[in-house]
Amino acid sequence: MPEKGCLPGTRTAFLDFIVDWVNSPSSERSLVLFGQAGTGKSSIAHEIARRFDEMHRLTSSFIFMRKEQSKHEAHHFFTTLAHDLSDRYPSFKAALGRIVKDDTSLRVRTRDYPTLFESLILKPLKDLHIIGPILVVIDALDESGDTTGRNGLHTFLAKNLSKLPSNFRVVITSRPEDGIQSAFDGAPSAGIKYMNDSQLAARTDDDILTFLRNLLPSDEFERHGVALARKAEGLFQWAAVAGRFILDPPECFGFSKKKCINHLLKLTTDRDRQDPLDDLYKEVLEGYFTHLETRLLFRSVVGQLITAFEPLSIRSLTTLRGHASNETTMPILLLYCSVGWARCLATLTRLMVPSPLFLFIRHSATS
Repeated sequence: MPEKGCLPGTRTAFLDFIVDWVNSPSSERSLVLFGQAGTGKSSIAHEIARRFDEMHRLTSSFIFMRKEQSKHEAHHFFTTLAHDLSDRYPSFKAALGRIVKDDTSLRVRTRDYPTLFESLILKPLKDLHIIGPILVVIDALDESGDTTGRNGLHTFLAKNLSKLPSNFRVVITSRPEDGIQSAFDGAPSAGIKYMNDSQLAARTDDDILTFLRNLLPSDEFERHGVALARKAEGLFQWAAVAGRFILDPPECFGFSKKKCINHLLKLTTDRDRQDPLDDLYKEVLEGYFTHLETRLLFRSVVGQLITAFEPLSIRSLTTLRGHASNETTMPILLLYCSVGWARCLATLTRLMVPSPLFLFIRHSATS
């Protein structure tokens, strides 16, 4: 997994719970951690993967990314798991080799979930006896690109992970989308936890305060750290984006950290909005993209990205636009560094629906 995790001393309740769950012989095969965007579920998954990897007890980890769907398709989860099991367990590798040796379609062309799961995972495991928990971490299942309908990856995993040997432990993170929640609700040998769990999330505000203490200059933290942590309302992503915004305040605030902080603290929370991060992203975008020429270029670039069938690399976008790469990449890189690329495109899409004409944020614009 990428270099991502939890700061020391934070998220301890969640981490301790998951570690105990992995090690308990009576645990379910899978544990799904549901949480809205920005609540820190991916950081927890990455931290669990890192800790068990350091103990040489992580078997496999797989991260779904919406921006990587064109090259990281859902069926790759099964081939990745088979590859990682082969690397860790020679007996599994030998059994898998015998199965795929004379089956070209299985090695190259098959994308069918039942066939891949049965042939690449279950059959090689059939006669093996592995001592201790076998940990698999799946981050961002909701971004797999196949979580709609009755035959999506989420449905398949909910129904079939219970077929794995009893010492398998599969940790899954996902946003609480209706289809995914309903698939795992009542699924065999599947546990569910939420990021707003009253016991596990009791110290979230303190954890965000620790995060801000490590991010902001000491003067700004001492004056405004508590207020900013309270403003985050349990969203680590809000604290992260706001913190980077404060560290690099835009011209509209006279490049002043103090003015930027005061502005953020005055933002009102619209509890009827589906995603509480949208208002913050809108403020960040409006703060950086102030000049008309920049906004027009931003509108042109983001318009092509939103309407693209698949996520585009900078090279592909440059070719499509027919402009010099520096003209194209400047607003993209600024946007990416400010708020995170995949999240920002999703936010822009929500903010601009139903009118695709508004492909750049205006100070007076509302969704």
